[in-house]
Amino acid sequence: IMGDRMRIESSMEMPSRSKDPDSKRVMESAVVCDGTDFWMVTPATGKRKLSQRETKQYQTQRQLWDMITDEAVMVGSETLGEYDCYIVQLAGEGDEAGAKLWMDKRSRVIVAVETGSMRGHESRLVNSDFREVEAGWQIPYKTQVYRGDRLLSTLVVKSREVNSDLAESLFDPEALRVAEGRPEDVKEMMQSQGGGND
Repeated sequence: IMGDRMRIESSMEMPSRSKDPDSKRVMESAVVCDGTDFWMVTPATGKRKLSQRETKQYQTQRQLWDMITDEAVMVGSETLGEYDCYIVQLAGEGDEAGAKLWMDKRSRVIVAVETGSMRGHESRLVNSDFREVEAGWQIPYKTQVYRGDRLLSTLVVKSREVNSDLAESLFDPEALRVAEGRPEDVKEMMQSQGGGND
């Protein structure tokens, strides 16, 4: 993370087509925010710009706070895990319409975000295990994304470094590159992310 820019690199284990049950294939992907838009690149799908709904699981606490405008309304309270939260109804159109977020009353960190219906199910991002990285700045070490009751993905922070020298090219969508994949990987990846047929 550098200001409003960020980069996330990930590896997804996929079932191998070989007869060896312990054999697995790994699909690598990367997500970059250049300060305005989010871009993803995978071997199966190439590079593409993410929709507003798709970016929710990658947004930082600062970017989630930007969703709270003067038209937002506090509609209740709820405890999520160890966090006692305000529920805030957001104003917006399109992907933002009907979105809600859960804000911890004490620390003001964003614990959860729920967006509109996706194939008949609500999409929810849940942050937990917040840790302070600098005075007054906490980040979630665990982020989970759900479609309805189904867990789609879990992001866990393993380590962190602050104020490291980072190359500008890390946040340049034009510089995004991954190894070429096979066309048949597209269907498997979409199914693993909940995009296939139920």
